[in-house]
Amino acid sequence: MKLTAYLTETLGSSSFAFVISGDDLYPGQGKPDPASFEAALQRMNLEPSKVMLVENSQLGVESAYSAHVPFIVTLNNTSLNVQVNLDLFMRLDEREC
Repeated sequence: MKLTAYLTETLGSSSFAFVISGDDLYPGQGKPDPASFEAALQRMNLEPSKVMLVENSQLGVESAYSAHVPFIVTLNNTSLNVQVNLDLFMRLDEREC
């Protein structure tokens, strides 16, 4: 079952304005490809600097970084071994809203 159909069936059609999942991408466009984040930004008509992603995986961090979207890393039991340009990191209290 496709994710959108599953969410509609379990949560109702008004739970989300829209859903972008792997079902909406071409093969090979899953994380770490930034396509899903770029599609969401385009759909919402937002610039990457106007959003904040919360990620808990190496592939998600790489995807956010490739999409030029600021991100917060939440740690879990998955190791996070990512080397990215530290210029992308910023303190939340320094972020312009």
